[in-house]
Amino acid sequence: MSVIITTQGFEDAVDALQKRGAKALDVLEPPLRRGALRIEAEMKLYPQQKTGTRYRRTGTLGRRWTTAATKTATRLEVEVGNNTVYGPYVQSAARQAWMHKGRWMTDDRAVEKHKADIIADVQRTIVGAME
Repeated sequence: MSVIITTQGFEDAVDALQKRGAKALDVLEPPLRRGALRIEAEMKLYPQQKTGTRYRRTGTLGRRWTTAATKTATRLEVEVGNNTVYGPYVQSAARQAWMHKGRWMTDDRAVEKHKADIIADVQRTIVGAME
């Protein structure tokens, strides 16, 4: 299960930065990483455990959330992912099991919650690099 943030949609800004001699993907990497880390932090949060349950949490799901960047000459991609087998049944909006709905943060909700801040951060970074 993963969430991927890319430079898609910022093509005009990338072109403008490159015309000014800036390495556009180097400029965009910090805000995309910050955005990914926001999503990762959100996904790591556990809801309050139900009272009366004998289930003992291990914390594995939270610990397995990671962020990694992949950069080529023309594309930057930052991925937030979790490799637990059961993770999608707990936190994937598309595959979440009924007993977790409304309790656990989903990938879609985390993205929606932070999307505006991530876009604003990217825009501020681009404007700053253009000055």
